[in-house]
Amino acid sequence: NDTALDSLEGDLAPFSLNDDEEGEQDILSPNETEIQTRDSSNDALMQKLLAEHGLEDDCPLPTDDYSRALLWKYCLSVAGASWHAASLLVESENEHHTDVAINWGGGRHHAHADKAGGFCYVNDIVLAIKRLLQSQSVDEAGTLASSRVLYIDIDIHHCDGVQQAFYSTDRVMTASFHRNSPGFFPATSGFVREKGEIDTAGFGYNLNVPLPTGIDDVTFIRMYRKMLFGLVNSFDPNFIVLCVGADGLEGDALVTGKLHSTDHSSTGEGWSLSPEGLAECVRITSSLCAGLSEEMICTRPMKEEKKENQSDETASDCSNPETKATHDSRESLQVGKR
Repeated sequence: NDTALDSLEGDLAPFSLNDDEEGEQDILSPNETEIQTRDSSNDALMQKLLAEHGLEDDCPLPTDDYSRALLWKYCLSVAGASWHAASLLVESENEHHTDVAINWGGGRHHAHADKAGGFCYVNDIVLAIKRLLQSQSVDEAGTLASSRVLYIDIDIHHCDGVQQAFYSTDRVMTASFHRNSPGFFPATSGFVREKGEIDTAGFGYNLNVPLPTGIDDVTFIRMYRKMLFGLVNSFDPNFIVLCVGADGLEGDALVTGKLHSTDHSSTGEGWSLSPEGLAECVRITSSLCAGLSEEMICTRPMKEEKKENQSDETASDCSNPETKATHDSRESLQVGKR
């Protein structure tokens, strides 16, 4: 009847009813308008999903299978290395006693549980800390207790991904020393008021120390040393995890906006740390992991503090070998046991 035909015609509306080359009707092929609508809808959905998970801009998703496979392998390598570094400290019964382990390609502190960001596809730091938290330690009473981890970040950018992961726990103390500047990445976190999730065990276990641009070795090391010893004495961690970012070095190309320039002079937009100054922070932290007390750890004087007629080689009041810093990797992750 007419009603049935009208209904059938409506059902077939998305398809072409024009005659093909042989004069027959092709009612199964979608017309051009329908194809364009579907493609547009799929593209919009894909862009929405990519944006929700941070897979755009500085963390793009490769378009070809080969590049995607390389990205997956890279994520596994970064995460696996930090997990292994933490495991070396946890598994103390192994034949190789380990006090300090380093992943030179680690420190991807911007990735969140469900979102990439800041060139970080995977947060190896969070995974390493979770591995450390799986261990137990013996307290002063001789009973087993859950391990505590002190996380310290001296990258010039705030560690938003790590902060989010442990914002409500008292087993991880997070301390970030980063640049304080409106609009500076990640711009949405790193404020002093962020002390941990209110009404949870984690409140009071998150410390943000925003620092001004142009800070130099002497000021930074003096501040770092004082705050580090204070945190260790009050929190008494079993492990210390240190994220070292080379972007705090004077004239860093990414921070100064000179990434594609041969001029790496300071613009006053970043910090003014030297490789020696950054290495001194690493040395102080490593000394704590080696079991040295605060009185036994002396700070190496920087060039501004050298005595007259004193060479660079002898400008030291410590006998410990100097830790060398490199600018080959923008970040590194150091894990140590106390």
